[in-house]
Amino acid sequence: MPTPALETIAQTAASRFGAAACRPATSADSVSGVSPAIVLEPPDVQVLGEMLRWANEERRSVVVRGAGTKLA
Repeated sequence: MPTPALETIAQTAASRFGAAACRPATSADSVSGVSPAIVLEPPDVQVLGEMLRWANEERRSVVVRGAGTKLA
């Protein structure tokens, strides 16, 4: 199965979850030097479940991240 382009992934996510819940990754989002394809920020638990279901269907890896304070 070919890997969809980053633009396609971002467009699909924005159309499913709304533009406010999706944003491009920045260097602050990198984990061990690897940047994500897209950052999803669910507004509530229901949307979080939908995002995780979508990631699973698309066979995408998920890294759960808090507010980014790096205090944990």
